[in-house]
Amino acid sequence: MLKRLTTRAAIALGFLAVAFPVAGQVSTEFTLRGDCQTRLHEYQKKPHPGHFFYVEDPGSTKYGCGFSFEDPGEFDRYPSSAQTAFTICQNGADERGIKAQCAVMARGAAIVARSYAEAQSRQDATSLVADSLRCGQAALSRWAWVERAFCDLPWHGPTKASGIVIWNHGISGTAVQYAGPVPPVFRLLQSRGWDVVKIARNNLGETSMEQSLYRGIQRTVDGFTARRREGYTRVILAGQSFGGYITLDAAESSRDIYGVVAMAPGVTTRGGGSRFDAGTTEQTLGRLSVERLVLVLPRNDRLFNGVPRGPGAAAALAGRAGSSLLLDERYDIVEHGGGTTGKFAIKYGLCLVQYVTSLEAGKGSVPCQEDEARQEQAAKELLPKLPNTVRISLAEAPQTKPIRGLWYGILEPSGEVVSWGIVDVAGVGPRAMFRSFSGSRRGGLYNFSVSEGAVTFQLSDRGSVTVKEGILAWTPAGGRSSQTAKLLPLGDP
Repeated sequence: MLKRLTTRAAIALGFLAVAFPVAGQVSTEFTLRGDCQTRLHEYQKKPHPGHFFYVEDPGSTKYGCGFSFEDPGEFDRYPSSAQTAFTICQNGADERGIKAQCAVMARGAAIVARSYAEAQSRQDATSLVADSLRCGQAALSRWAWVERAFCDLPWHGPTKASGIVIWNHGISGTAVQYAGPVPPVFRLLQSRGWDVVKIARNNLGETSMEQSLYRGIQRTVDGFTARRREGYTRVILAGQSFGGYITLDAAESSRDIYGVVAMAPGVTTRGGGSRFDAGTTEQTLGRLSVERLVLVLPRNDRLFNGVPRGPGAAAALAGRAGSSLLLDERYDIVEHGGGTTGKFAIKYGLCLVQYVTSLEAGKGSVPCQEDEARQEQAAKELLPKLPNTVRISLAEAPQTKPIRGLWYGILEPSGEVVSWGIVDVAGVGPRAMFRSFSGSRRGGLYNFSVSEGAVTFQLSDRGSVTVKEGILAWTPAGGRSSQTAKLLPLGDP
């Protein structure tokens, strides 16, 4: 549920600009064009400003700007406040045909430049990914394009990377799908020396599933060829749902592909009927010659009316000369998007990474054993990093049983991973620390109250959290259903 906020983060934070009460001081010494001058003044008045970016076209009167805000006490957010504001600004510039790059004018309440020329000369946003592979691009008139999956992680390049993953997303008529994040399990690969990109497809061009399939396969094959030409020695094709179908067909029609990760791959229908036929996937699996093959088949997949696909897939994979990792209905992976969640990443992510990256995988089916120690390791790696000002509290919280250290759990049914604890913040005092990740990542420090053994705190405009007797309950704002997580101890961060 928090994940859904991230897929449209740039748009959402842009709209938040009109929601805050007036506060703060205003400086009028700027030389910005048009309404961006007014917007910068308004940005200065708001509490908790994030970043303000601006761009001018030197050859015309065109201009653009974008800005963001932050929650009090938030830390290690992805997409970051800076990345969000830059994305809003740069997408607007691209839509207006401005070739120049957006530059930062304000960081928080501090003005860092008073003109576009000064902002360009300062180069204060050099840590942002601003090239052709930048994250969160607008579709424009393109049918498809390629962008990096995780713009907060180091990019290794073809000479240093262990390999590259090419991700394909799903399809839902002409609804936007390209804005959805790449599953967090692939962050584990990029942090271990791989690069990860996604092929984003313009939803307005997906009026025909057959045509989208053909064009998607061709674009994926072309992408594989281009990456090999650049010097990547190992390429993994990956995708979910319709994207998994594209992945399997592209892998079948290409040689020298190192691996495939197909999550709940969709299929075509036989005989023009309206029901999906899993036999199509099974036939493709039997013909693949890739070295590493990961197949994720969640249980209760409503796209297939909940019919188990694992037994048929296992039979098809048994005929392969190489190895395979089948994560099917026997595992705790639920519903069509189960493989894309934080839950999947911490429960099976390190198993997947080990299989994909090991020097020898053997032959036949490779087991994946659930391991609480490895789950905790993955959670530590993927959760937002605590700021240096935070110290883990070892004292008793008022009127509660002793609360020592940090805790984590999995919100059900969304599969989002959360962590919490009472911490001491330098110069501030005790605060409730709350972190979450799935498609996005976000951490924050909050005032809390204690009543009848329960600790409660408010997540700004995102709802409230209550922790009692080892259970964390998150009640979203807006009347949506609550979610709960059984908490487990999280060792030293």
